[in-house]
Amino acid sequence: MNFASAKKALLEELIRMRSDGVDRIFLQDETFDDFQKLLLPNQPNVSGSENTGEDFSLNERIARALPQSSSPKENASVTDFLLPEPPSFLIPDGTKQMKWEWLREKVLGCETCNEQLNPKANVVFGEGDLDA
Repeated sequence: MNFASAKKALLEELIRMRSDGVDRIFLQDETFDDFQKLLLPNQPNVSGSENTGEDFSLNERIARALPQSSSPKENASVTDFLLPEPPSFLIPDGTKQMKWEWLREKVLGCETCNEQLNPKANVVFGEGDLDA
């Protein structure tokens, strides 16, 4: 990407961010210094595909900051486990609170839920007013 198209892409991204409600961004001091070196009016204009040392160092830092892509394992499967068919059950008659309590106990005691649960986690069941 040449300098002119990079400037345009940066400007368009900043405009998009502003329209999304972002009113501030954080720049590291060395990144800000690099922009100043490239954009000061008394500096020679960088044209077309010409690369300067500043251009290269900025591009190099950007490339290092981007996440490295990884290739998927050859024998990796999408799912390592299969969930059983969901159980069918009837909620017993009673008040709304009684039905809620029964359903809560059913979920918290569910073998599949507890097997798939992270050992450091809990099954989270809704809280609050039932009439809300």
